[in-house]
Amino acid sequence: MSKDKSSLPKPMPTAIAVGITLLIWFVIPVPDKVSPNAWHLLALFIGTIAAIIGKPMPIGALSIVAISLVAITGVTRPGKPEGAIADALSGISNPLIVDLVAKATNSAIKITWGQWALAALLPGLCMLLVMPLVLYFLFPPEVKMTPNAKELAQSELTKLGPMKTPEFITLGVLALMLVMWAAACRPGCLVRHLISMPPRRPGLACRFYW
Repeated sequence: MSKDKSSLPKPMPTAIAVGITLLIWFVIPVPDKVSPNAWHLLALFIGTIAAIIGKPMPIGALSIVAISLVAITGVTRPGKPEGAIADALSGISNPLIVDLVAKATNSAIKITWGQWALAALLPGLCMLLVMPLVLYFLFPPEVKMTPNAKELAQSELTKLGPMKTPEFITLGVLALMLVMWAAACRPGCLVRHLISMPPRRPGLACRFYW
């Protein structure tokens, strides 16, 4: 019985992704003030991005491979397999990246939420302008002329009517999540700090890191 070729990784994209990872890991010297583990994590991250672009296998299988490599190599927590596995399963989130940067530079570099937002502002705006053009050329639309698009959108918006209660709730939840994220609060800390705050101490309990 022959194997299904579609279930096997594609050789060329796989070789490129693995080659980029090994090149960064073993060949390119680790920059000054950067720990080897942080550099190795960067190698895995860039290799994963290359694999996502090349698509050597389905994204689900690729995610499992990337998570397994982070856990096996222990780049996030050397000598602590349990911690490395926990980091891998939790994903490469912003708090983890901030912690790795602080450890790699011996706390010489500290990234706050305001700095992160400011640094991401220009790239985000550029992507908003460039990506529609890129998608337009990669996937040309079948319908290119819509003279009544504005009128159609306005009529459909009128049919929807004013915002409903569930929509207001969703908007409020999103706003609360953004505030808690900016305030560097874990779930429940805002209420806990407000309860424990002395009556004479005004202001927010959670400090905004700008």
